[in-house]
Amino acid sequence: IGLLLQFIEINTERLWAPAKVEDSYLNLFIQTTSTVIENPLHVKNTSIRSSIALMMKGVQKHKQILPILYSSLIHLVHNCEHAPAVIADVIFKTIHDGQSSTNENNNLCGEMIREIGRSLSSTNFRSDSNAPKNIGVLIASLSEVMPKEVLANISVLLPCLGCDCYSLRSSIVTTFGNLILNA
Repeated sequence: IGLLLQFIEINTERLWAPAKVEDSYLNLFIQTTSTVIENPLHVKNTSIRSSIALMMKGVQKHKQILPILYSSLIHLVHNCEHAPAVIADVIFKTIHDGQSSTNENNNLCGEMIREIGRSLSSTNFRSDSNAPKNIGVLIASLSEVMPKEVLANISVLLPCLGCDCYSLRSSIVTTFGNLILNA
């Protein structure tokens, strides 16, 4: 992971003639991040979580690949039970690392919430799957560590109160409670 961090931080304008970096190069970092997060043993280590946050921060500099990053993270939330807490922690570390302006990275939390809203509006969660529960855990976790960022995007979450899935509705109510306590 350390070697990949060095690659993401190099000045890529010298590698490609136009200033736009190849999508396949950036996709390498997204796939690596996803593979590491998928394994619950890897993400227990705080240094690995910090490295994932730095890798995501490096990918965020390249706007053309962001939709793939967001959909990859949402896919992890839907399919891995341990992923919501890890992704919330990584997003928090990406935004609050102290090395850059928080305004430039606040977009990650807001975009993740908007992506969750889009996925909830296009998906029917009537079946007994872990996806709505995991999405609820992610939203509640984000509201605990970044209440102002979640509050700015709360309108996306309001329609979730009308869904059929109890665990998701319960998590949204928990999120509102966290926002009242922390914002």
